[in-house]
Amino acid sequence: DEFGDTTAIKTAINNFFNPIGIENENNFYTFSAYPNPTTNVFNLELNIKIPAQTQIEMVDMSGKVVKNISNSYLSAGLQKFKVETAEVPDGIYFIRIMSGGKISNYKISIKH
Repeated sequence: DEFGDTTAIKTAINNFFNPIGIENENNFYTFSAYPNPTTNVFNLELNIKIPAQTQIEMVDMSGKVVKNISNSYLSAGLQKFKVETAEVPDGIYFIRIMSGGKISNYKISIKH
């Protein structure tokens, strides 16, 4: 295809326009991840305001999923995840959270 991979282009455009940060808040949850940058493990905390089916993934800059963190119905309150990254190559990644019909991306850096 002379125009390249349209899925990757669409993902890159969506990633560009979605909110990026390490702490963020919306109507459905607040989010934080630390330490950032990280080496072999980071903590992800999601304070759910409205219970919902929630999918959390780590994706690379091209939008490819490199790690599935969670895909389950999360109840209201603080949800904590410890994410192992020893096998993930150094680089910039996004934590993609899909919950309450909303998709958010948060940047995290891995440096071993």
